[in-house]
Amino acid sequence: MNLIRSEMMGYKHVAFIQPHKGKRYAMYTQTRLLLELDVDYIMFIDSDTVIQSTSLETLVTTIERTKADTVTGDVRIYNKVNLLSFLVSLKYWYAFNVERAAQSFFGNVSCIAGPFGLYRVTSLKPILQQWIEQTFMGKDCTFGDDRHLTNLILKSGGTAYYNHKAVCFTDTPTHVRRFISQQTRWGKSFIREYIINFTWFNKRQLWLLYDLSFMTVYSWFLTIYVVYLLIQFNFLSNMIFLFAILMATLVRSIYALYYTKEFRHMVFILYAYVFFLLLIPIKIWACFTVNVTQWGTGNRLVKKSKNIDLIPIGSWIAFVIASYSISLAFQIRDGFNWTHWLFLGMNTSITMFAFAIYKFYRPQHSIVLEEVIIK
Repeated sequence: MNLIRSEMMGYKHVAFIQPHKGKRYAMYTQTRLLLELDVDYIMFIDSDTVIQSTSLETLVTTIERTKADTVTGDVRIYNKVNLLSFLVSLKYWYAFNVERAAQSFFGNVSCIAGPFGLYRVTSLKPILQQWIEQTFMGKDCTFGDDRHLTNLILKSGGTAYYNHKAVCFTDTPTHVRRFISQQTRWGKSFIREYIINFTWFNKRQLWLLYDLSFMTVYSWFLTIYVVYLLIQFNFLSNMIFLFAILMATLVRSIYALYYTKEFRHMVFILYAYVFFLLLIPIKIWACFTVNVTQWGTGNRLVKKSKNIDLIPIGSWIAFVIASYSISLAFQIRDGFNWTHWLFLGMNTSITMFAFAIYKFYRPQHSIVLEEVIIK
């Protein structure tokens, strides 16, 4: 590295060629180089990220003011070209302005965003080699770079903060296949990091232990309960459950509406269907394939996913449709009462209301990206 440093003097741009081993190794090479150039902070950013003009300055000010080891900002979506990407953009608002904001209150943001993270050099040096050499169950880790890097900083006694005033815009999957691949990858890294770091969570903050444990336990509890309901073939029970998850997303939508004064957040009600039909089976699949690294890694050049990830999700959707169809057939045979009509009507009304709001607020990609560049 000393030789590299001397060779670089006087050059504005330097290119390195190395075997393709994924994003983590590219980040490692970059970081090793920057550590030799006497810099104070290192910024990790994705190639598809657009940063607002004052955001980097805001992150630097935040990390200096809080004496933090790493900070992140508000990551938003610019390619809201269909319903899926629009819902993901709304989910990002909650992920950053509710979940990470709460963790930041304690200085323990559990995952500094991969597309938008600023790190203190003195905090990276002691953990860099441990980060690049991470293994799990005897295999090299090929995803979850940002989450593991954050956890190593927290484990070493560092702090991680979030500032909503620093804003960037990034790309999100617009097709279900890529969305499934992405969420499977994220699910695996979440489970892996939770298992690895469970022993020291309580040494940092009880909030971090509670927050991540709740996400893990709640997901499994809800999955078991959903399966129990589906195998009962009870139409009313299925309608009540659907109403419950619609109301849960409605509450979050109302909170976001109150906080932002933006009515588009009411579309988030429809995220209940994404959660029910896609995220539940993805979490199950991620648990059983947490140590599989041969597929699921991201590829920005080839916009496709691995077909094997679609098998459990397709099976789950078929199971849900079959259960609802059988329960509906049984109910038609036995007859409907006012309770059945009530929940069926409320579910339909809430869904149609949210979809109507989406049709009204549906953005155009070119307009949104133009606004990002202007800002």
